[in-house]
Amino acid sequence: RIEAAIEALPERQRAAITLCALQGHGNIEAAKIMDTTVEAMEGLLGRARRKLKQVLKEQEASGE
Repeated sequence: RIEAAIEALPERQRAAITLCALQGHGNIEAAKIMDTTVEAMEGLLGRARRKLKQVLKEQEASGE
């Protein structure tokens, strides 16, 4: 379920969450890898986490 929810994220959000949550990079390092600012990285992570939470709640409610 989680992998499918991550795959459904927009590309940059998916990359940010993969770098930080799955590969263990910090925000500063992940921002450098993605050639963006730390502030932008934090925004991407925030949006990705909110979307994942929403999708997983919807799956739970529907019995998936």
